Amino acid sequence: MTKCKKILLKIVPALLLGLMLFTFIGCKTDSGLDKYVSEKRTEIYYCEQDGFTLTASYSQKEYPYCADGIVGELSDLFEIKLQAPDNSEEYNIKFTLAGKEYGGEMSFESVRQIYTFSQSIACPKETQITFTVSRKDSEVKLVAESVKNENTLGVSDILKSIQKAEPDRISALSQNGTFAGEIYVRLVYKDGECFYYAAISDRSGNTYSMLIDADSGEILATREN
Repeated sequence: MTKCKKILLKIVPALLLGLMLFTFIGCKTDSGLDKYVSEKRTEIYYCEQDGFTLTASYSQKEYPYCADGIVGELSDLFEIKLQAPDNSEEYNIKFTLAGKEYGGEMSFESVRQIYTFSQSIACPKETQITFTVSRKDSEVKLVAESVKNENTLGVSDILKSIQKAEPDRISALSQNGTFAGEIYVRLVYKDGECFYYAAISDRSGNTYSMLIDADSGEILATREN
């Protein structure tokens, strides 16, 4: 065997081992809590125009919903809320995502005085969505923009922040590698700023809620009940 071949036989296994370690470390990016999330709202689109205020959001939610501290199967949900200048009208809405058109008649909620529409749709890739809102004699196009910016953290990063800030709480609900609870993480948009509302519910019905800065992951306020 030549000297060159001997060197290769020593170097190649070391390179492969290094690649395997790099791949393992690179892929291990979640906090371990991701699989215990029973609701996550990750996208919000917002528009104020021509007397209308439209908010659209994408979530994955447990369905059927049950607040029992156990995560069930998650379903995609795209929801639209519309405040209109005239609540005596009937409104239809249509929009296009990934080249496919969606829409239908909106329902009116008298308590909240808003129109709503929801449909099971996969997470949009668009940063801007044009919604056509029509009534019997006219229509308006509302261009809604994603409220997120380049600094907005994702759900996995928010879970890491929670785990770092609340290690004792997480540890108390963990046993033999299993987390005995479920977690809700919802993107929230208020007064031009993004936040996350997060909550941990155990199997006894106790809930620990947090308001989290969407850019830094800092927990701003907490409540326990």
